[in-house]
Amino acid sequence: MAIKFDQSGMDNQNLIIRRKLVPVKEKIIFQITTAPKGTIFYYDFSNVEGINSSGVDEIIAKVIKYLINEEDKFIYITNLREEYYEHRFNIDNFLKNRSKIGVVERIGDKALFLGDISDTQKDLLERIYIEKEVSARNIADETGKKLNLISTHLNTLYKNRLIQRVEEQLPDGGRQYIYKSLF
Repeated sequence: MAIKFDQSGMDNQNLIIRRKLVPVKEKIIFQITTAPKGTIFYYDFSNVEGINSSGVDEIIAKVIKYLINEEDKFIYITNLREEYYEHRFNIDNFLKNRSKIGVVERIGDKALFLGDISDTQKDLLERIYIEKEVSARNIADETGKKLNLISTHLNTLYKNRLIQRVEEQLPDGGRQYIYKSLF
């Protein structure tokens, strides 16, 4: 289940003035800190009119960097308004070039990946968000790629909080991770 961030202070405004965004970011970080393990948060941008690099840095990048250090908590964004093309561009550009992190954007039941995500990782993410859950073994067997390489990429995506991971016990006594989409 996904929980919408308490975005009071973000609605119907431009996210462009850093000093006004710091208290909003701090409130969001408090929500993350007090939430149970496994919580999936999301930002709803339907009422946000504008966002620049200061807004991306305070409200998205710093929150994701904090979230990465929290155990099994995740984030995605939704409802970037199509009439404001620069929302997606500003978020993608800042995350890719300045923060070196990525985020998942939910568009209906589909996913778009913004920020610093390699082509190989995007391919894996697309597969996970279509199939909803995969194992490294499934992907390695189907693609002919080495299990170690696939596992490394999936682990990186998990550590960056772009996918969930659960441990599964195998009948032979071993274990494997199952990687799941956030929605």
